[in-house]
This record gives sequence, C-alpha cells and structure tokens, in this order.
Amino acid sequence: TSVGLALDDGTAHSARLRAVLPEENLLTRTRVARFVPTFGDTVIPPATGQTVTVHVPAGPRREALSVHKDAVIKRGEQDLVYVVVDGAAKLRPVRLGEAVGARFEVLEGLAEGDQVVTRGNERLRPDDPVRVDTAQ
Repeated sequence: TSVGLALDDGTAHSARLRAVLPEENLLTRTRVARFVPTFGDTVIPPATGQTVTVHVPAGPRREALSVHKDAVIKRGEQDLVYVVVDGAAKLRPVRLGEAVGARFEVLEGLAEGDQVVTRGNERLRPDDPVRVDTAQ
C-alpha cells in the first residue's frame, strides 16, 4: 500500500507501508505503522527522526463536489448556502455529506461552478447585492 507524505519544506513524496505492529494502545486504540519513504527533490534534505505528514486515505478515491464550511448556514436542521446569481445572493438549501478538512461534500443543491458566499453570509438577506472577490 502506497500513501502520500509531505515534508515541512512543502515538498510531496510517497511511502510504502512496510508493517503494522500487532500491539494496540488500549487507551488510544491505535497501532504503530512503519513506512518506507521514497524521497524526490527536496528544498531541505530530510533528517533522521524528522516529522512528516502522512496522507492516509479514509476510503477509496472518488470525485465529489464540495463547499467550504464557512459558506454553510445552519437553520435548525436545514443547511443553506448563498449562491451568487447575476450579482445577487440567492439562498439555496443543500444536502451535505462527509466533512473533509475545511469542506463538506455536497450531495444535493449545488452544481459545479456555482459561486457561493463564504464571508459575510450571516448578515445577508435573499437578493442582497454581492461583490465577487476574484483576488484569491
């Protein structure tokens, strides 16, 4: 099994799973896993005992539409986002799936390319004019 890893210098590499030790920590319910890294070009040479970030997939890779968590407004049990349509804010219900980092999977309610409001959306009202910030 191969996984991605990242060094503090921002470079990306890969590693192969070598072993999972059989002893489990009963308090944390974790086990030690050992990897064999394959380093490509780095900005700073790797050091013995250096900490790396290992990207372990939680499931099979799949394509998903997602929205930033800051775009989502909770009203009771309903999840809503403001979509920008012709320079105006339009409130739209969405059905969300799994959280991945700072984003939520969108199961229903948005389409690829929809622009959503992520800042100031708590104070918006439907049909308020909005300005799209393209400097990102």
